[in-house]
Amino acid sequence: MALQSYFLAIPDIHKNVLDFFLKNRYNEKQALYLRTGQFSLGGANMNFAKKITAFLLTAMLCISLTSCGDDGVAAEFDGQEIPAGVYILQQVMALNEAQQSENYDSSLEDIWDNTIEDKSLEEWVNEKALEYLKNYVAVEQWFDEEGLTLSEEDLESIDYTVESTWPNYEDSYNDIGIAESSYELYQTNQYKYNLLFQKYYGEDGTEPITDDDLMEYYQTDFAQFQMISFSTLDPSTYEAMDDAEKEEVKEKAESYLQRAQDGEDMVTLINERAKEYAEERGQEEPEIDETQTYVRTIKKDTSSYYVSDDVRDAIFSQAEIGEPILLSDDNGYYVIKRQEVSPTEDDFEELKESLLYDLKGEDFQDIVTQRGKEVSVSLHDDSIKDYKATKLSKLFETN
Repeated sequence: MALQSYFLAIPDIHKNVLDFFLKNRYNEKQALYLRTGQFSLGGANMNFAKKITAFLLTAMLCISLTSCGDDGVAAEFDGQEIPAGVYILQQVMALNEAQQSENYDSSLEDIWDNTIEDKSLEEWVNEKALEYLKNYVAVEQWFDEEGLTLSEEDLESIDYTVESTWPNYEDSYNDIGIAESSYELYQTNQYKYNLLFQKYYGEDGTEPITDDDLMEYYQTDFAQFQMISFSTLDPSTYEAMDDAEKEEVKEKAESYLQRAQDGEDMVTLINERAKEYAEERGQEEPEIDETQTYVRTIKKDTSSYYVSDDVRDAIFSQAEIGEPILLSDDNGYYVIKRQEVSPTEDDFEELKESLLYDLKGEDFQDIVTQRGKEVSVSLHDDSIKDYKATKLSKLFETN
């Protein structure tokens, strides 16, 4: 599932929250990259993109929760206590991952009737939460082993994130067992995770990734294109048109294709089609942004907000750079003109971090998970049993 598709599924009241988190952690281009479906979120494997999504959703989903106060300790390591609030955050992340699993049935009246990997949902969530808790410890210990420290700038960034977001969730977080101190510990751990990631794949790291590696990955696994759309769905019912109507739509698409093949500017054709579409449906003529290029980016084998999986695959397998082509799926016809992936130096610089996470995020998560299996953690079993995963049912209650 693409992050952009997941974004569309989030209630409108929370979308501003998601935007805030993205813009606070990333610059405008990186935030756009994260929101436009460049990361695969399917299956049970939790790659770095899913860490980002889960963290963002942790903040949003917990808004509806009410439960107990943060007065317990979940575990200890190296003489340090891990507050229960940190553990509860891991439970929420685990539940979020379960809901992305192919085995999760959202139609069940009681979500806890779900079975994931031959385990009850509650058992699966609790096991995952403990795995994440051990990963938390692994990050803390690895960070110290590497001799890394948080700079004044790092601490200011963490403080800013906490101070600017905590007031939005203070009441609901306190109610479910997450105090501000736990929230800050979690944020700090995520920051350390990112620094370890950058060090591991940096110039002097264990597995250095060069700019050339990233550019090759970008140009091989991504495609950029401009597109003119012609829907074959009835605008009033969103049902498929009859064959005669579809043929009319195809003929119109073919006329635009010919004009594009004759060398007419794609931006001009896209704007013309937008006006035509509005006229066909009795809508006001849209305002045209003359600076818009309408260049879209998709990733190979990854669902996108812009096109169906069938059209995505056809772009990679059939579309030639600079040669307009007509593609189709069950929803319509599309005049596609594929562009060469050649970012400017400034754009590439801004995308490098996101590309690196996309390329190596899942591998790094596997490394952290393996280290988590090897850490020594003293669990407060009685306390952990008190924080039942089923209490997260309140995530689905509306106020």
